[in-house]
Amino acid sequence: MDLALSQATASAFLEAFRRCEPDANDSKYFMAFPALVCAAFSAEVGLKTILKREGKSAHGHDLLSLFMQLSDEKKIEIADETGISIEDFAAHLNHSKKAFLEWRYIYEESGEKMISLLFIGKFAAAVEAAGLRMKNAV
Repeated sequence: MDLALSQATASAFLEAFRRCEPDANDSKYFMAFPALVCAAFSAEVGLKTILKREGKSAHGHDLLSLFMQLSDEKKIEIADETGISIEDFAAHLNHSKKAFLEWRYIYEESGEKMISLLFIGKFAAAVEAAGLRMKNAV
């Protein structure tokens, strides 16, 4: 894995999330779904990059599983960076763990689904910040 490219990819998808945020554009389309998918993918790639930098393997799309493989130091750093209480953080991450898998094909779903776009955005930004700090420390 090219760690620089991996970090840049995570950052690019986080930027795409920011550009898709409903308040950030005047699109005639509902941009929350693309924003959510971009943020979830950014978090996934960012977590995998951090794990590789920690010398661990990283596979799959489950954000909670990837997060739990991080060192305790990184887990605390990311959770703190979101500014969300640890109880709410844990609940949101558990609820959002399969965000990329579930929301990229939302048009195939029937019924109502709920997720916090705000949390996914904060989580992806916190993962990016932690990854960039690791990159700059090398």
